[in-house]
Amino acid sequence: MQRNGAARLDHVHSQIAQRLGPDGWSILQRLDANHLAQIEGMQRQGNLTDGVLQELRGEAALQREGAR
Repeated sequence: MQRNGAARLDHVHSQIAQRLGPDGWSILQRLDANHLAQIEGMQRQGNLTDGVLQELRGEAALQREGAR
């Protein structure tokens, strides 16, 4: 049973990463657990908008620049 849940979660993460683009997986890895759970819920409910995805991309870009 738990394997099914993990598989579904991996599928949700894959959907989100694909929608984020080439840096999708690295963007997801940078999110804290609460933020990731919020994004997962939005994706599952069909409420993850392009605007939210763009915000995530922007936050990731700022983090990358800050690390330089």
